[in-house]
Amino acid sequence: MQFLEHSIIGLRAARHVLTRPTPKQQVTLFPVIHLGDPKFYETVHAAAAAHDAVLVEGVASKTARHLTRAYRWAAPERLGLVVQPKFTSDRTRVIHADLPGPEFDALWRGAPWAERAFLEVGAALMGLWLRGTATRHSLGRGLCTNDLKDRDDLLVWSPRRASILAALQDARDAALCSKITELLRENPAPASIAVIYGAAHMRAVTRALDRDGFVVSDSEWITIFET
Repeated sequence: MQFLEHSIIGLRAARHVLTRPTPKQQVTLFPVIHLGDPKFYETVHAAAAAHDAVLVEGVASKTARHLTRAYRWAAPERLGLVVQPKFTSDRTRVIHADLPGPEFDALWRGAPWAERAFLEVGAALMGLWLRGTATRHSLGRGLCTNDLKDRDDLLVWSPRRASILAALQDARDAALCSKITELLRENPAPASIAVIYGAAHMRAVTRALDRDGFVVSDSEWITIFET
């Protein structure tokens, strides 16, 4: 199952609808990235708002702000792009499903200091480099994402990298999946749930939903930006 696909045309995201008949419930996955065409986010937000509940990401901490400088400092407006806007709606229930800031920071401090320093300083340098050199094509290159780890994921694994992933991805995946499970078991449970999250987190979600008896019933490509 693909979540992101990059080609000479541009970058696009796959909206997947997963359903189960008993009890009748639907979860729609909207994989996103941090920079995109305004129309992409408008399309995603409008579609998500039609659901009974919407799960959103975001870690409110100083560490997270440092790590996100890469795309915030990239001056995406010169490419006609914007930083991912916050989802808000008065039509549906909006649920923050990410880690609390203090919990994320505690996990981050457990990673090797050299790795943490490299990523925090590197995020700022990357943002400045992107500001001067990025194109739409270069931003999309390498962002292809599917539900299986590829060769590059496996070859770069190391214990030091695993400790970083524990904070950046694994713990956040667990929090998201736990929140989805909690919602599905509410009484009464929402009949439809939308998940607006980074594409890399969708692997864990599809595995969790598969264990709960969900299957893909519909899919559609949505263009993030054209090149």
